Amino acid sequence: MWFVSCEILDPRFDEESPGLVFSPKKTELSLNDSAIISLNAFGVDSIASLQATIIYDPSSLKVLNVNQGEFFFDSGAAPIFVFDNDIKGELHIYVVFLGDKMSVEGLGVIANIEFSPIKNGSHIFTISEDSYMLDSFAEEVELESFGNGLIVVK
Repeated sequence: MWFVSCEILDPRFDEESPGLVFSPKKTELSLNDSAIISLNAFGVDSIASLQATIIYDPSSLKVLNVNQGEFFFDSGAAPIFVFDNDIKGELHIYVVFLGDKMSVEGLGVIANIEFSPIKNGSHIFTISEDSYMLDSFAEEVELESFGNGLIVVK
């Protein structure tokens, strides 16, 4: 398994505008390896819940594991973190606080996703524009950036 660390933000993104991106954006590995890719939020204010959908080609990539990142723990409370990968090619991640006045802001890692390649080549995964965040008043926060990532297998 490889854990790859690099800059969270793509230079095209405005850190002040709410969005979701992957880190690293590009990873190279061999067929028998796996890579941990972080799903990151940035430019958010008073976020109390999130639903993110990651789209990938199930004939090229397999999701091995998903772990909660530290971002929602910055509030001092433990959120509910759930994911499902029941629909082929879609990974759904849900994070929610139960209770009033619990929220997070800024930027940070929402989840760490371990992908394993199934075949050689270049494999793209994206954050669906159906993904959304709600603020502490249950109002939807308009996301302006939805990232994508690339795993290159040689």
